[in-house]
Amino acid sequence: GEEDYPGVEALGRKFLPEGVAAYETACAAARRLCDLGIHDLFSGSNGIANVTAAMAQLTGQVNAMKERKSKLNKMLNHAKTVKGSKPTQIALYEKAASATEADWKDIRRKHEVARFITEELCLAPWHLTVEFIEVHKNGQGSGM
Repeated sequence: GEEDYPGVEALGRKFLPEGVAAYETACAAARRLCDLGIHDLFSGSNGIANVTAAMAQLTGQVNAMKERKSKLNKMLNHAKTVKGSKPTQIALYEKAASATEADWKDIRRKHEVARFITEELCLAPWHLTVEFIEVHKNGQGSGM
């Protein structure tokens, strides 16, 4: 009831405006991540580390697929210019080149999604606060 209410002054001493603003900012950021479909990654302490590891793997896959696509296109162009090439051989190269192109686009799309998620997690208030503290108090961290 009313007799348990400590009063505005007591509440003002217990809850600082900076703390309320930090809490509301964190709630807004969590809501934004949920609205974007990022539900589980921001709640754990290692969310950014997991996404960064996935980014490294996807970057390697994108680069490998790009190199594979380039080599296959060179082989296709070479087969088209050689006079003794069989039409079935050229057709197989074209089929492989189109499949490689589709795979490269799929991997590249996944890489872009992972990069977006990484950026959103890095801009979350709790991550920025931790990085700020590590840089200014401990001399560690990236400052991002």
